[in-house]
Amino acid sequence: MWAKVDDGWWCHPKVIGLSLEASGLWVRALSWSCAQRLDVVPESFIRMVGGSTAIATELVNAGLWITDPDGWRIHDWDEYQTLTVSERRAESGRKGGLASGQKRSKPEANAKQKHFANEANDEAGTRPDPTRPDQTSSQPFVNETVTAAIDEAVRQRQANVSNIRNPDAWRRTVRDQIVNDEDGHDKAARLLEQYPTANTSQIAAALNGSTVALRLLKRETLPNEPATS
Repeated sequence: MWAKVDDGWWCHPKVIGLSLEASGLWVRALSWSCAQRLDVVPESFIRMVGGSTAIATELVNAGLWITDPDGWRIHDWDEYQTLTVSERRAESGRKGGLASGQKRSKPEANAKQKHFANEANDEAGTRPDPTRPDQTSSQPFVNETVTAAIDEAVRQRQANVSNIRNPDAWRRTVRDQIVNDEDGHDKAARLLEQYPTANTSQIAAALNGSTVALRLLKRETLPNEPATS
């Protein structure tokens, strides 16, 4: 995610009288806030980057920050930063996310594999058993399960974040990140292939990096140990 700073920010009336320390703190805090997808900057961050409440107060007095119970809220963050994310990712999220799921399912490869299998059966004088289920018919279910797992991963992340001022925009941004930046479709599909009995909550937890979820998935799929005499 990118933080948007106007090229006229340096000479804006609110900025022109700021100290260099306050200007630097504003830029670093904006970068942090976009990475965290939060518009409130906590005091712990101020201390971490070597700032102080006096510098934060300077930004409040300039109208760039607003005092908040959890720290300081960046003025107009929702209007500029959230829209930037939506504009930049909306098209790629709609086209790239959906198209990548279809592309990565490799329908052409499946069709070729089925074609070659039919040719081999013809040469052997046999045809596939018509009562045997077509394995490719499970693909829509896989795609639906992948989508459900990604949606659940977003819900799990949201449950661990507080003070989200625009939940809908936040969820869209996080979903686009999982799909585009983290290859969510590929990861979820691989997990489903490796652990076919897993449910969407387990896949979502694994997508979110839960080592506990991965251990549980592996434990459920381990074969029984042979009996020893």
